[in-house]
Amino acid sequence: MDSTTAKDIAYSIENRKYLGSKKYLKGWILDTIVKTTGDLSGFLDGFCGTGVISGEALLRGFKKVTAVDILSANTVILKAFYHCRVDKKDIDSVIDYLNNLRPAEGYITSHFSGSYFINDNCMIMDAVRDEIERLFTTGEINAELYNYLVAGFILSADRVSNTIGQYDAYLKHIGSPSVKEGRHLVDTRVYSPFRLKSLKTKYTENIKVITGDILNITDSINADTAYYDPPYNRRQYFSNYHLLENFAVWNKPPVFGKTKKYRHRKMLSPFSRKRDVEGAFNTLLTRTKADRIFISYNSEGLLTVDELTGICEKYGTITLYSYPYRIFGNGAGISVKRRITEYLIAIKKKRKR
Repeated sequence: MDSTTAKDIAYSIENRKYLGSKKYLKGWILDTIVKTTGDLSGFLDGFCGTGVISGEALLRGFKKVTAVDILSANTVILKAFYHCRVDKKDIDSVIDYLNNLRPAEGYITSHFSGSYFINDNCMIMDAVRDEIERLFTTGEINAELYNYLVAGFILSADRVSNTIGQYDAYLKHIGSPSVKEGRHLVDTRVYSPFRLKSLKTKYTENIKVITGDILNITDSINADTAYYDPPYNRRQYFSNYHLLENFAVWNKPPVFGKTKKYRHRKMLSPFSRKRDVEGAFNTLLTRTKADRIFISYNSEGLLTVDELTGICEKYGTITLYSYPYRIFGNGAGISVKRRITEYLIAIKKKRKR
């Protein structure tokens, strides 16, 4: 076995390419929340995504954090980073074992070779993902190590994918050199061998991770402070991360179309549909038990800030915070940044009489 495999630089929880990540805004967001509430007891992160806000809340001293997301690919990663108590030697041993499996043609090779990944990596991934599942179903690894390995698989797959970080499309130049006549065609990492790596875990009992639709479970969660970062435009998160979700659940469903998605109607968010977004916010705010609610939204959202504050005012006293910043423009290769504004709406809910 290759004894250097598990000694590769470990993944941190922020090693993700994720639409709308609050990686660079988490400091401002938690500064505002902590100053406004003064209460560090229970914190609900209702659309947790990569988990950077949940992680920051833990660092700020919140005693109990509940992180919720509808995508299993997100929650399995959070569970791996915060709930794994497996001995490092056991982790290193199984990573070395998996990284030295014989490649095999399977579900990934049949469906995603030559599009999202090069063929060699597909065959390695087939062998590794199937073996992770076998080890778990036979009881050779426990749930904590299973989550750890699946999380590592997702992060490693994302690293060598032929995309710009989202899976609503793949780049069209796979098989070409990375650079031709000065034009960048393919990320060089697409041609790197797929390999599992270890994770920089931060075990704590102060976070609970739930896979589910926050609209259906909000009223079952007790927290004094709720933070919501819902989708703000028409991009459905499942559509952008369907492949990683596929790898997380590993049911091997039929896929269709050029982007090779699978049927997922139950995963569609009303926050990404103009006709449904107002009703979704009303449902969310009505069912939230927390006295303090914070909503992140964007100046390019389906709702204007006036429309959203108008909804929020029905539920309590609001304070509007804003943070202008620059992001890269739409599409690959565009280097010009445009200015947008992140809004944080604080609601102090009305007390029921």
